[in-house]
Amino acid sequence: MRVDGGSAIGWGHLSRCAALASALEARDVTVSWACRAQEGLVNFTRREPEIALPGLPSFDALPMSEVDRLASEEPRFDWIVVDHYGASSAYVDALRARTGARVLLMDDHQVRAGADLRLAPMQGEALDTLSGPEYLLMRGCFDPVLCPPAPERSGVLICFGGADLAGDTRGALLALRGSTKLPETVTVIASDVLAERQGLDALIEELGPRVERLSWVDGPELAGRFARGASALVSSSVLAFEALAMGAPVVAIERVDNQRYHAATLRRLGVPLVQEIGEAVRLVLNQHAVGLPLGQIDAGGADRVVTRMLGEEERSR
Repeated sequence: MRVDGGSAIGWGHLSRCAALASALEARDVTVSWACRAQEGLVNFTRREPEIALPGLPSFDALPMSEVDRLASEEPRFDWIVVDHYGASSAYVDALRARTGARVLLMDDHQVRAGADLRLAPMQGEALDTLSGPEYLLMRGCFDPVLCPPAPERSGVLICFGGADLAGDTRGALLALRGSTKLPETVTVIASDVLAERQGLDALIEELGPRVERLSWVDGPELAGRFARGASALVSSSVLAFEALAMGAPVVAIERVDNQRYHAATLRRLGVPLVQEIGEAVRLVLNQHAVGLPLGQIDAGGADRVVTRMLGEEERSR
């Protein structure tokens, strides 16, 4: 798994790779992680990466020196999963040639060539591409069978991921402060780094005891909160689909270019999707969040991807 994550670029890539890793390990496949160092990484990898790469997490172009490093590893890899915007077609070509491994490329924009298999669940059909929401990589804990939705839902959950470069978490709290009606409870998920950067704790203290901030929740706890919450205000990312899988009514905000395909799918599903945080908060407070019937979005995408990966391997042999 060649993937990075952190407070500067968010944790979404690691989250979906963790879902795929769990599905592979459930079938007795050995998974190794190749990542740049970042505090919090082990929350997803569950151990220190086997291959520690130099530098800080970023979306910049990946250096060819990484290919040399991965090619020197023993035992050899059967597959290398690359989830990084900085992996150019030349990088992917070199990786396949030097390692002899097949490459599964997380290619949300379907613009890079060279991989044996591409994963682009929010896009249309294309050659050697797994497309469609059924291939969305969602952690297995987001299964209403494992975590049944509460018969009575209450409270609002606000979560925009690890980076939130647009400052939407602060914007949501400011909108709540200016509102005449505050939900019974508001839970904000934001790391300490994010809280310091946006000055969240002072705002939360001003809003009073109904609002709490959690610096981190693991997958099962997040699933439980989605299963119990009356609504969720989230980014147009896998977070939105995790909430929908648990039956939570959702309002999503679209901010960055790499979310546009997720946003288009959410729009097709009828989920309110806006670009202004004040409007998003207004929709939540006026109970205009939209949920989906349980089962319309599920957490089986990782298993479907693994089936295709292992099936392709068996046919080639």
